[in-house]
Amino acid sequence: MSYTQRRVLIPAVFLLLSSCCAAQQFWAFRAEIGKENTAMLVLHIDQKEVRGIYFYKRDLKDFPISGGFTSDRDFYLEDKDENGHPRIRFEMKYGLRRKDCASQYAIWECQNDSTGIMHNVQTGETLPISMHLEYSVNGIEGVEMYGGAGGDDPAVVEKNAQGFYYAVLGDRRDDVAKYVSFPLRCGGCKKPTLIKNRQQLLQRYSEIFTRKYVAAIAEGIPHHMFSNWRGIMIGNGEVWFNEKGLAFSLNLPSN
Repeated sequence: MSYTQRRVLIPAVFLLLSSCCAAQQFWAFRAEIGKENTAMLVLHIDQKEVRGIYFYKRDLKDFPISGGFTSDRDFYLEDKDENGHPRIRFEMKYGLRRKDCASQYAIWECQNDSTGIMHNVQTGETLPISMHLEYSVNGIEGVEMYGGAGGDDPAVVEKNAQGFYYAVLGDRRDDVAKYVSFPLRCGGCKKPTLIKNRQQLLQRYSEIFTRKYVAAIAEGIPHHMFSNWRGIMIGNGEVWFNEKGLAFSLNLPSN
């Protein structure tokens, strides 16, 4: 199977916006496709239409996607080629009926879990999907996705956050330090928990970036990340970035 075919088959997290929620709020779902594939979608949903983007974890490149509802629980999404013909089609089912999601608080129950299939129209392959709501994010269609954290340039934020992420995964210690805003807070570290400069970070690197912590960071996706007034986080808060995408706080897993 070619790289292009494999890329079409393996997306990376679903991000959905419901019309019942605050404007410009998007819901983030982590999706498992088939046995080994983790995927992501960023969508706006109204009563009739679903549209937005999705991307693969391996390359973080956004692709447009659109669809709609076929019943009170069922919806579909299609990735189309340049001629408007579907390349892949997602067919999903909510755990609850949409009419039971009357308030913005109920949406967490409504969209918490969804299941379905992903059909590759080009190859005929069909894979099962299960997705779980993780968080909500802001931004798309001209809205700065990291504005709540003070980030006025998403490209700069993600360039730096991805630089940190891939440097950690590659054990490139000097590069990791380049993407840190000092002093660096380190939750779960031995005292002192405040790392003042690059030299201190490199001296304590092995103590901090254990296999367990690196694995936890690797589970995150450094694209369309969660953000609020505190900053921008990857995964479950293993790393927090500032408005420039530089790491300012680490949170190590408990032993």
